[in-house]
Amino acid sequence: MMQVPAHYRMTRPARYLSWTISAGIILTFHYFFMSDSPIRYISSNVTEPFNNDALKTPRKYEAKNLYKWTRALPVPHISGRPGELGKAVVLNAEEDEEAKRRFKEHEFNIVASDTISVNRSLADVRHPHCLSVEYLPRLPKTSVVIIFHNEAWSTLTRSIWSAINRSPKELLKEIILVDDKSTFDYLGNQLDEYVRTLRVPVKVLRMDERFGIVKARLLGAANAEFYYLFVRNEGIFFSGTTFNVTEPFNNDALKTPRKYEAKNLYKWTRALPVPHISGRPGELGKAVALNAQEDEEAKRRFKEHEFNIVASDMISVNRSLADVRHPHCLSVEYLPRLPKTSVVIIFHNEAWSTLTRSIWSAINRSPKELLKEIILVDDKSTFDYLGNQLDEYVKTLPVPVKVLRMDERFGIVKARLLGAANAEK
Repeated sequence: MMQVPAHYRMTRPARYLSWTISAGIILTFHYFFMSDSPIRYISSNVTEPFNNDALKTPRKYEAKNLYKWTRALPVPHISGRPGELGKAVVLNAEEDEEAKRRFKEHEFNIVASDTISVNRSLADVRHPHCLSVEYLPRLPKTSVVIIFHNEAWSTLTRSIWSAINRSPKELLKEIILVDDKSTFDYLGNQLDEYVRTLRVPVKVLRMDERFGIVKARLLGAANAEFYYLFVRNEGIFFSGTTFNVTEPFNNDALKTPRKYEAKNLYKWTRALPVPHISGRPGELGKAVALNAQEDEEAKRRFKEHEFNIVASDMISVNRSLADVRHPHCLSVEYLPRLPKTSVVIIFHNEAWSTLTRSIWSAINRSPKELLKEIILVDDKSTFDYLGNQLDEYVKTLPVPVKVLRMDERFGIVKARLLGAANAEK
């Protein structure tokens, strides 16, 4: 039997210590480290970090825009059906051969995926703290945005049904599918006809060119009817010990963490906070104020990257950030010895200031004993400064940095796989 490539598996320590950053995208994630906050243009001469107001001054909704809701019922568990409760899918010899033959279609086991129901049940693997969270009895309605490119039919429809089945029906007003220029026939008329049969309004937006996940997300957000958005990119991950067994992405991470040899575990110390330099633009995530001339330049250059590049360029690569993690995250205790990690950063035509700030955020906020390398994956950028200038710049950094360049524009999923495949074991 064929082994599933190692880069399709993620173990628990790796989840603590590695992340993939798509430089400049709206959503930032806080795992073990705190990543650099992107910039959001909120008025003619003031920029705010994206989640400042969300964390401290949540939007005030009018009562008429808040709705009573009830929790969605769990999807019924049908014993014996493939993939129920996230369990492995076992293939026979013939199916296993077909899976090997078709692996290149989507870079995962499509045969196993196609056997799993769109309405499959899943075990609740949330942390007890998450289970104890109490939500307000009235909440605003939401739009769910799903991004895809040449996605397998089974994974795309399962994602749609996952949103429908697991969302309070009173709050889910629409699903927006953004097609980043797919070329598969079934993602055309067949998809249009399929979504008309669903019990939730579904819009399908198609891009004329392959723009990638960032612009696709912006297109979805621009066409949403509601302020409150949930945005995800398509992609179902399979892992397991043999090619004819498919495991949910984090089954082994949650239940059977990898056993590392003692020689591959290292003592580490927390990275020191980046010093706060009072008065420097963007320190502690505060607003950047622009004068009239800078404001005009910001407006003129806004289309370059779809954000305020003038404000971004004023912020230091070593800027300080307030610690906005939840108290539960702050209380987590990590093992005194952990494996080293590779940090993978994906980018396409990224602004110099946001890319270099992302790199330095990883360097400054990572335990120096555990950060083995940074891998930059260039998804076919066309800006000159992301060529030789970037190559020369990374040579000056205090950690090893690889720059991998893709010959074609493949998008974030394949770029992540390329980065993972080139990470030091």
